[in-house]
Amino acid sequence: MKVHSGAAWLPRAESPLHHVEVVKLTQPSQQPTVNIEELKGMSHLVLRGNAANADFVSGAEAVLGIGLPLVPGTSVQNEALRVYWQSPDEWLIIGEPEQAVSIETALREHLSGHFAVTDVSGGQTLVSLSGSNAENVLKKSTHYDVHIRHFPINKVVGTSFAKSQVQLRRTGEQAFELILRRSFADYLWMWLLDACQEYGVAFRR
Repeated sequence: MKVHSGAAWLPRAESPLHHVEVVKLTQPSQQPTVNIEELKGMSHLVLRGNAANADFVSGAEAVLGIGLPLVPGTSVQNEALRVYWQSPDEWLIIGEPEQAVSIETALREHLSGHFAVTDVSGGQTLVSLSGSNAENVLKKSTHYDVHIRHFPINKVVGTSFAKSQVQLRRTGEQAFELILRRSFADYLWMWLLDACQEYGVAFRR
């Protein structure tokens, strides 16, 4: 989006949910058992390369400070980054706001051979869902079995969700992250708020 400032129109990055009137949609509970928060402005990059190439794997680890998850459906995290396994040759890197350019530049400088890095920050957003009834909210929204025996901490899946699709990651016993595509973000956010109502919800954007 461009914002008028004097004689010039200046670009401005906005969350996919910047226009959602949260207070008009729902009221926060005095005793919430579900917490929902959009982690706005995070850096999202897709890295593709050959996981069998030791130089590629070690080069990515040197830049990211954490090894790429090589087991299907897993993720890793350090203080600065989350890395989701996407496919045998693809990973999603999520960093703090304004890090996308520096991460991409460092990867391009340190990696060689056949690889690709794409900034997809503007096309999706990250939502955190936690609390004692967070799992129950997910059970109302997806057919995927989210019981911790089947869906342990740090597992990642792409699954249908409220007639749309999300990437879902478990970060704790009752804590989850959802990656929402920009075009479905407002619909899924409103779905989540509605699904949380019976449990009491606290939200932040």
